[in-house]
Amino acid sequence: MRGRERSPILPAVLTWSVMITASPGASVPDAGTAAGESAPESRDRAAAAPLADDARAAQMERIKVVREKETQITWYSPRFEPYSSFDFRVYPIIGLGDQGWRKIGLQFVLKDPPRGRPQSLRAVLDGEPWIIPIPDSTDIDTHEGGCRVTQTLLLQNQESFVRALAASREAEISLVGYGRTVRHTLSLEDRDHFQPILTLWTMETLPAVKEEPSRIPPPPDAGHAGMEGGTNPEIMPETKVQPEFPRIAEGKNVLGRVVLQTVVRRDGTVGDIAVLQEAGGDCGFEAAAIDAVRQWRYKPGTRNGEPVDVYFTIVIDFTYGHYRMAPG
Repeated sequence: MRGRERSPILPAVLTWSVMITASPGASVPDAGTAAGESAPESRDRAAAAPLADDARAAQMERIKVVREKETQITWYSPRFEPYSSFDFRVYPIIGLGDQGWRKIGLQFVLKDPPRGRPQSLRAVLDGEPWIIPIPDSTDIDTHEGGCRVTQTLLLQNQESFVRALAASREAEISLVGYGRTVRHTLSLEDRDHFQPILTLWTMETLPAVKEEPSRIPPPPDAGHAGMEGGTNPEIMPETKVQPEFPRIAEGKNVLGRVVLQTVVRRDGTVGDIAVLQEAGGDCGFEAAAIDAVRQWRYKPGTRNGEPVDVYFTIVIDFTYGHYRMAPG
C-alpha cells in the first residue's frame, strides 16, 4: 500500500479556474513511499540524454508555460486543445520557483463535481493499490458561474506516482470523500500528456516563458478582408454547416458571442482558427463555432483578379438555442 501526507500547494490556472501554486519551502519526500522507506532520488538530470534542438522544440510545442508574477513560480503543463469539452482531466505539472527549486505534482480538473471535498486519492495500477491522503489544508479551487462548475486541485511532490501512472498498462483512479466517489480510467489521451512533462523533468535547465501570439501569423502575401483592389471571400451556402448549440447550455437562457479569426486560403478552404473573443461561461460556444467553421468552404478572395489568402473575421452569436453569423 502506498501513501503519505504532503504539504499544501496553491492552485494552477486552467481556463476559468485558478492554478494551484506551490509555496517555496523545505523539500518534501516524494509521495507514494511505503512506510519505513527513504524517499527516492528526485531525478538524475545529469544522466538524462540531451535532446537535439529540433526534438526539444517539438517537445515544447506540447507544453504550456505560464509564469505567475505574484508567486514567482513558472508552471509547465501539457498543452490541451483549446475549448475541448471534458468532465475529468488528470495530468502532471511542474512548478519552478524563481529561487531555483522545482517540484512535480498531479493536477486534477473536474467539471460539475459532487458535493463535499475529496479526502484521499486511491488508485489501482496494474493490480497494485495506492492510497494518497488529501489533507484538509489542501487548497481546492471551485469556480461557479456560466454553464458548469469547475474544481481544480493539485497534489504536489508526486514523482513516484506520476512515473507509475505513465508506465502502467491499466490504471483506475478514484477521488474518495465526495458525496459519491469520482472514478476515472486513465485513457490513451491521458497518458499522451505524461511523457512530455516527464521528459522536461529530466532537463538540467527548464525553458523560459515565451510569449504566445494571440493571433494567427500572417501567411506570405496574405491580404485582409476589404483590402484595396481585392474582393472578400464568399461562403458557399451548401457548405455552411450551422454551429451546434451546446447541450450543456440548453435551457439556461445563456447568450454567447464568439469572434474568430482565420485565413481563407486561395483554394477556398479554412486555415488555422484563433478565438479573438470568447463567449466565456464554459458553455462550449467556442468549440461549437470552431467545429462548424472548419467545415465551411468559400469562393476565395482575389487581388487584381487572382485568388489570394485572405485574413477573415467571423462573428457568431448564439442566442437561446440558435445562432446567427455576422459577416466577416
